[in-house]
Amino acid sequence: MKICYHCMTQIKYEKQNICPCCGKPLIVEPVGERFLRPGTLLNDKYLVGYPLGNGGFGNTYIGWDEILSRKVTIKEFYLEQCMRRNNDGNTVSVTTEQFRSRFQKGLERFIKEASSIMSLSDIKGVVDIDNYFEANGTGYIIMEHLEGKDVRQILKESGGRMDYMWCRDVILSVLYILREVHARGVLHRDIAPDNIFITNDGLIKLIDFGAAKYAAYVTEMTTQIVVKNGYAPIEQYSRNAPQGPYTDVYAVAATFYKMLTGQKPINAIDRLSDDKLIIPSEMGIAIPEQAENAIMVCLNVQPQYRLQSADEFIEALGGLKFVPKLETEWKLPKVKESKVNDVPKWAKLLVASIAVIVVLGGVFLTVNSLGSKGGNAQEMTYTIPDLSGKNYKEDLLEGVTLIPKYVYDPDNDGEIISQSLAPRILPSGKYGDIEVNEGKASGTMTVHVASKDYVAYSDIKDKWNMHADQMKEDIGLKDTQMDVRKEELGPYNTIKEIKIKGKETLTADKINADTEDDYIRIADIETVSYYAKDFFYWEKFGDYVGENINDIRMQPVYKLDSGERTEDGTGDITDDPAIVDAGWYSFDNNDGYIFRQNVDPDARVDCSGELDKAIQPLLCVVGEGKYITHNGTGKSMKESLQNLGFTDITFEGSMNENHEVQEVQISYTGDKDVFYSDDYGHKFFKLDDGISFVIVTKEPATQAPRRSSPSKPDISSSSDLDLDYR
Repeated sequence: MKICYHCMTQIKYEKQNICPCCGKPLIVEPVGERFLRPGTLLNDKYLVGYPLGNGGFGNTYIGWDEILSRKVTIKEFYLEQCMRRNNDGNTVSVTTEQFRSRFQKGLERFIKEASSIMSLSDIKGVVDIDNYFEANGTGYIIMEHLEGKDVRQILKESGGRMDYMWCRDVILSVLYILREVHARGVLHRDIAPDNIFITNDGLIKLIDFGAAKYAAYVTEMTTQIVVKNGYAPIEQYSRNAPQGPYTDVYAVAATFYKMLTGQKPINAIDRLSDDKLIIPSEMGIAIPEQAENAIMVCLNVQPQYRLQSADEFIEALGGLKFVPKLETEWKLPKVKESKVNDVPKWAKLLVASIAVIVVLGGVFLTVNSLGSKGGNAQEMTYTIPDLSGKNYKEDLLEGVTLIPKYVYDPDNDGEIISQSLAPRILPSGKYGDIEVNEGKASGTMTVHVASKDYVAYSDIKDKWNMHADQMKEDIGLKDTQMDVRKEELGPYNTIKEIKIKGKETLTADKINADTEDDYIRIADIETVSYYAKDFFYWEKFGDYVGENINDIRMQPVYKLDSGERTEDGTGDITDDPAIVDAGWYSFDNNDGYIFRQNVDPDARVDCSGELDKAIQPLLCVVGEGKYITHNGTGKSMKESLQNLGFTDITFEGSMNENHEVQEVQISYTGDKDVFYSDDYGHKFFKLDDGISFVIVTKEPATQAPRRSSPSKPDISSSSDLDLDYR
């Protein structure tokens, strides 16, 4: 069974290429070097989906618990500044050893925080943690998956602020959660709009406990203090200042201020010398005086002058009898689609009576029937049935035209796979492209239909970088429709172009561009042109550093035959730029010297497709004619470098350029991978503006003074004699 790694929906149709739930492609797309690849299995139980977000201290993914068959959220410890993902795509390591201590302490704190929060799981409003563990060289926390929006997003969609009563309900709910949390001796330390989450069912949840404390901990080796400006109280700007419930109280008040006014409070540290924080009522915000006073007291810069606990803040807001919004009857704010106040008072009373009848008798009625002129209420609705498995060609919906989106599936030709509007009973109104009026519908609805004759452009796009023989098999192409381009250069067996009868030839640029053509008839495909060059394949890559490229130049060459790799002799790798980068210069080693390989020994390497950019090319080599000797004068060395294209060349101090070269100092200021120094101090470099040279020359050794003899002739000025009197 397929799974959509965007929303973790289970897909029963193996040949479906678009998720019927979220509408995103099912093909796994690159996510960058930082993240785990979708489909990775953690702890033999948790399936990783696409990233939901990331920050300086971690990555967050949607996931699937294969044991309990439910969605989860996966948090991965990942220090952006000092960690990297290794070539296997799973494990992580520190970029340099100097970061190892910081990484270990941060990981310990990450796991400890997970343990602390897990102990709070019985408190309503605290996000549940199912599990935590170490794997891949780092740590993971498995949490309940929340569907909904955080307050920051709600504010953004609502013009930046909300009315007082809605804000009060949220804040009081948060304070009731914090009251229980503080009673356990735990502080949140990072209350802000983005850490207050409201689910689609109306539950308010606090997320990201301990983030500020954790952030400060992992940066303890630097002078940096990590705070959330505007929401962090003054004590969080210091490593040693005591913190308590009053720390969270300040952040809650700052969040309340932001929700009401649309503006963050001025940073606490900036308010120390000159406090210019404006009270909400002076901005024209409608707010009870007592509530405003409570907010401003809790926003006092000095901790001792604030309300000291969540209980005190609740009482100041008049919330002692408040029922926290921690149950499902409270909902997210919705866009108003109808004016309830336009319904007459007698109609409202009738609605209440109808509700009683519904509960007691199980009769289905709709409010929309109030506006009808008599008749059965059920006749005033329109039913959208479940069309899955039904034949598209049948007359299925009265008044609604079905628009097909074809999915290649010859085994279920004509069957509807999914529909754009879920099965439901619709009162009068507009639903996408369908309009319902007094029980009758008009408009269109999109359905995905299995087909043996058509293939969607999205399917072609998803298969573009696959092997051509795989595309041939997937959409039932004939041998006569396949066109080999052996003389062309390109990744082995991948598509170059597709010629379609009566239409423009499809290229990679065309298929990736917006087009009105949703699908093509398979019989109209004239030729699929693809590359068929030889390629190299290593089941285990060797350890080639220190060897000469000419010693390993001949490697086994493989070909693909019906998807199987078979050996096809040997080939020369030295001229393949996907394997060998010979664009490097050196002062220290001979031509052809392999000084670096960008894939680990014993790794599996397949050069039949596009290599991962992180490891391309595989071998870095001093190129032919790019070995530069130190012999000669500084002047000749400078000319040699200039002839190669280097321009940033200077001499150290006032050394004579006509003297012999003692050493060449190389420095690099660019941001490209054009400079490399190995463990032995040997340096390798490419032509780049960021490379500069300082030539150090040495004065010739002075000889002992010669003694002249009066009995010998003076021939010091003679150039014809080669005599040496000693």
